[in-house]
Amino acid sequence: MNVEHVILIARWAYYTDGDYTGKNLSFISQNADGQSNKAASRKAFEFGLGTTLRAYQDAGVRLTLISQVPQQLIDPLQAYGRVFAGKANHSDAIKKLSVGYERHRELQHFADDVFARYDVDVVDFSHILCEDNYCPIGTPQESYYFDEDHLSVTGARRLLPSITKLIGGAG
Repeated sequence: MNVEHVILIARWAYYTDGDYTGKNLSFISQNADGQSNKAASRKAFEFGLGTTLRAYQDAGVRLTLISQVPQQLIDPLQAYGRVFAGKANHSDAIKKLSVGYERHRELQHFADDVFARYDVDVVDFSHILCEDNYCPIGTPQESYYFDEDHLSVTGARRLLPSITKLIGGAG
């Protein structure tokens, strides 16, 4: 069986920047006794991604990288608890608790720069998941997120037409 197309998707910032506060960063290294710091992790990320991409490209496999979906600033359960405990307009309250588009882009900046060095397709779903300079955690009726950085079924369904098109399905 020949693999013709590989799609790589991850929470890239987990290895390069962590979350919006610089925490929740999982250091990676090029070797078992390597340094455990952000600079070394970024270097290992660049090396590992480059090695992976070249191996697939040398094998004649088409590659697509999926940019990380926006991480949120707060767990949806906490966000909705705050929204419905208050008297403010629920839509406005959700918007205020959702991550801003520019802040989302800043967190993705390093990975995006690394991606741009390679002849590879990159798909960014920000145009679907973000609006009016923010990336909503959901609506008053439903959350788009399971936790701060994983889409819920509802959030994932928003991407379904684009994913279907990407993998060559009908739609």
